Amino acid sequence: MEEQEEKEYQPESQNVSVSTDRIEISSEPVMDVPAEEQQKEETDLLEKWLPRPPKEECSDELQEKIIKLLVLKKTTGRSFNAELRNKKEYRNPDLLLYTVNSQEIDPIGSRFDKAAFDPHGYDKSDFYDAI
Repeated sequence: MEEQEEKEYQPESQNVSVSTDRIEISSEPVMDVPAEEQQKEETDLLEKWLPRPPKEECSDELQEKIIKLLVLKKTTGRSFNAELRNKKEYRNPDLLLYTVNSQEIDPIGSRFDKAAFDPHGYDKSDFYDAI
């Protein structure tokens, strides 16, 4: 058999070396960006799309409920979500409508900032019933 000629590709960044029989990747960064600046940039992007976390702590009552459910899951293996899904009431098709009405949930609402996405900002002619 003929010995295969090894061809190397060296991109400008010098971070990846590809040949016919191996791939080498170095851990050097492509750009020289300080870690603090990169982390700040990632944080800025998150703040643009996600609402800020609440500053106040949850109530003691709610915290106790959560701890109780976590302890229950760890000690017995029971899962609140699994039990909820297995309940007959949960499989009721009217449950969604009831939940939306009782919790005053906006059915077409969004957690995005209104500047990024406003589900109520569409013109009436954009909806299927106006076509």
